[in-house]
Amino acid sequence: MTEIQKITIGKSRTGKCLGNKFRVGKVPFNKGKKGLQVAWNKGIPRDKEAGRKMVEERMRKNNYIAWNKGKKNPKMIGNTQGFKKGQTPWNKDKPLLAIRGEKNVNWKGGITPENRKIKISLEYRLWRKSNFERDYFTCQKCKDNRGGNLEVHHINNFADFSELRLAIDNGITFCEICHQEFHKTYGYKNNTKEQLIEFLTI
Repeated sequence: MTEIQKITIGKSRTGKCLGNKFRVGKVPFNKGKKGLQVAWNKGIPRDKEAGRKMVEERMRKNNYIAWNKGKKNPKMIGNTQGFKKGQTPWNKDKPLLAIRGEKNVNWKGGITPENRKIKISLEYRLWRKSNFERDYFTCQKCKDNRGGNLEVHHINNFADFSELRLAIDNGITFCEICHQEFHKTYGYKNNTKEQLIEFLTI
């Protein structure tokens, strides 16, 4: 290629895009501008309701139907093991003996205090439940019956009358506030039935 041909081709390409290179002689669109450009919708609150309606309208125009509408998961067909609303679990109030005591990975040689062992036992939970049911889940002092606010009080106190700890007639339902008020008045030791009768009549 001669020098004349090279000059001629160079002049013909002046001002044209050469691949990914910037076009010669063109001013960049962002020259003199600093930082990121401001979004067109900056500061405009998002209307969720309008967005939902727009999506619904688009789906209606395109006759959009979910691919799984009316279909059931084949893995769940014939499954009778799943939990159903209102159904009582098979293991309710039943201890899981396979991982209790020495068989549990957290076993540390039986260091749990005796009182703690009793209060987390199945027998103790059944004792509380029986007292709640007998008293219609209602505080016998102030008649409060809110769930999660009730406790069972030992008439003859837990520490001094070990033989009566799980006796149904040795318990009475109190709300948390009344239970605290009783022990604040009579203490936690040597509690008796006479104290309870006096407390209920105050």
